[in-house]
Amino acid sequence: SVVLLTPVAVILHSGIRLIHNDFGRRTSLLIVSLFMLSHITLYYLDSREIGRFLRYGTPVQTVRYPFVSAEQLVELSDMAGRKLRVLNDYGLGGYIAFATDGKAEVFVDGRMSTVYPERLLIPKYEDNAAVRKALANRYTVDEMLLGLDDAVKMGAGGVQWRRVGYDSASVLYIRQSLAEKYGIPPISYDPAAYSSGYPKALNAQYYQETLRFSEAYPDNPVALNHLAVFVSSMVESRQQAIKVLNILSRADQLNPENKFSRATKALLYSRWQTIDMSFLDNFVQVLPAAGDMGNEVADSYFSQFAMQLIRLNLPRYAKDYLYPESMERRRSMDENPEVWMQRAILHHELEEMDKVANCLEIARELISDEDYPALKKLDNLRISLSR
Repeated sequence: SVVLLTPVAVILHSGIRLIHNDFGRRTSLLIVSLFMLSHITLYYLDSREIGRFLRYGTPVQTVRYPFVSAEQLVELSDMAGRKLRVLNDYGLGGYIAFATDGKAEVFVDGRMSTVYPERLLIPKYEDNAAVRKALANRYTVDEMLLGLDDAVKMGAGGVQWRRVGYDSASVLYIRQSLAEKYGIPPISYDPAAYSSGYPKALNAQYYQETLRFSEAYPDNPVALNHLAVFVSSMVESRQQAIKVLNILSRADQLNPENKFSRATKALLYSRWQTIDMSFLDNFVQVLPAAGDMGNEVADSYFSQFAMQLIRLNLPRYAKDYLYPESMERRRSMDENPEVWMQRAILHHELEEMDKVANCLEIARELISDEDYPALKKLDNLRISLSR
């Protein structure tokens, strides 16, 4: 701003000084200040978090640090009797060194360019699981601590790496050989993408893994959320349902800012109306607004909430969940033909028949010609809505 606007200030000041010396000085300073203020304002409007707050009133998110994973790093180093070397996401290194009191040997952080060879700055190791694994082998790394988005690209880790823990900010992997040597159990499911709709045996396995993990780290609200989701598929009575809701209440107490617990409560209340119809009233009371649900809530929640609201004859409220304000969420949902079929049902309830036809056409474009069950479902919906 200074470099670009100083010449402008000089020109303005010189020109206006011809009119009135003192007035010109004050005016030119005012104009420069306004220019700089507008530049700063535009910069912050373009900032993801500040812009979201200014445009939608969404609270600015604070940086999340791997507090549970850092605790695990210390325990694993104590178990091994030596410092274990960690390959971590770039922005977490300084925190790990602080939180583990030096018991974990940080491989990469914000000071990397002053310590490590220049060649390490070139590969996008955070976006490429193969590069990460190659670096880990080249520099004898024992563990990898990755942010949730990067952990999705990592997958389960393959034969060399075992996923052993996570929290709201990170996922922790350890070398398979070390995990077997010290008897460290795995986390088989992806903590960034999970469901209660797994096959019964698999869901029971994931439940046992999550139960063990949440007992070892009881202050981990994310693990408690997962535990509630997995055990919810086994609920057959009101008493069992209350136990699950208590787990979610505990997770909510640990992290009130996490919208996932409240969203899951609403989902389970809706699902358990067959057990107790009073749960349906709780669903309406607990259901968070579409704009209040964070990124940790899956697209499927939005779809299920919308369909439940349509069944309750509240289609106008359902529209917020099928057409969310967040463009990231909207793009993600737009790729799903099932969502477009649900939107067709929504517009039918709202008597917007031109939009019904448009949604059905888009759904057909997204369905593969070989996906016969989806095509059959679409045809049945088309017939149903045409009556």
